[in-house]
Amino acid sequence: NRIINYNFEITEDDNSTNTNSNIEIIDPFDWEIVTYNNKRYICLNIIKKSDIPGCVHWWDAVFVNDITIDVKSIKGRSNNNDNNNVWNEAHRLFKEKIANENKINLDIDNE
Repeated sequence: NRIINYNFEITEDDNSTNTNSNIEIIDPFDWEIVTYNNKRYICLNIIKKSDIPGCVHWWDAVFVNDITIDVKSIKGRSNNNDNNNVWNEAHRLFKEKIANENKINLDIDNE
């Protein structure tokens, strides 16, 4: 876990200037007060907007201009090699199918 101090407020009116535009501001916030190294912090749970429901999107940072992380190194994240292998095989089969289709010659008038 990583705790960072932010000195700005998230509001509905200016969330696009202070935060990642994929954050959905909800009311009421899901929050809790936590203690870490003898300091108290407010922990907000923020919901990500998604154009593809049910799809997992990994952020390298929560806020604009935030410190970024390597999302591929997150413990428990599924390995993308399987997905890449499936995609590469499907792409290879598609190119093979297109290459083997009958070609049609078209006469184009140059008027």
